[in-house]
Amino acid sequence: SAVVASVRHLETPYDRLLMSGVPRHEARRRIAAAVETVLNGWARPGQQSTG
Repeated sequence: SAVVASVRHLETPYDRLLMSGVPRHEARRRIAAAVETVLNGWARPGQQSTG
């Protein structure tokens, strides 16, 4: 979705990974947990991550 893409590009090092030569599928795998953390934080405002 557009929201996931926005988080991927604005809230993670995804673009830096791509520019350093990491293949797209590998870059997405590496930042997947960070994207989920941001989205979960938006879904549950007021709850802080314990990680």
